Amino acid sequence: ITVRVADCVPLLIADARLGVVAAVHAGWRGTASGAVRAGVQALAGEFGARPADLHAAIGPCIGPDVYEVGEDVRAAFETAGYGAAALARWFRPGRRTRPHLDVWTANTDQLVDAGVPRGQVHCARACTASHPAWFFSHRAQGAGTGRLVAAIRAWQPGA
Repeated sequence: ITVRVADCVPLLIADARLGVVAAVHAGWRGTASGAVRAGVQALAGEFGARPADLHAAIGPCIGPDVYEVGEDVRAAFETAGYGAAALARWFRPGRRTRPHLDVWTANTDQLVDAGVPRGQVHCARACTASHPAWFFSHRAQGAGTGRLVAAIRAWQPGA
């Protein structure tokens, strides 16, 4: 299965015991609404996956140094019920008056909160907007830019 992104988080999850997988698209809206938690829960509900058996990869996406957002984005996270400690970790002051969002840390934290061991969460920490020669970026290159595709496939354990 695949997920297409241009700055949003491509998140791939695999169950080492069962060989089942999930692909999650998590822009700021998906991150605020707990898309990764829903992915973990879907694997558990559909296949009996245990969070402790999951491995997750956060692919290239926009990084916190350049991901400037409005106060409405921070408000969406507050409305979704995230506490002050999480907001302090995920939002930082920007160069101007608008906050910057760290989707790398937010999605990592949400995976860990869903029961995935921190050592089994792997984040590329590669910023799409900062490396236009390597990646497509809606923010840096505009709406007409290409898209990145992250792919994962199921397998038979032991095969």
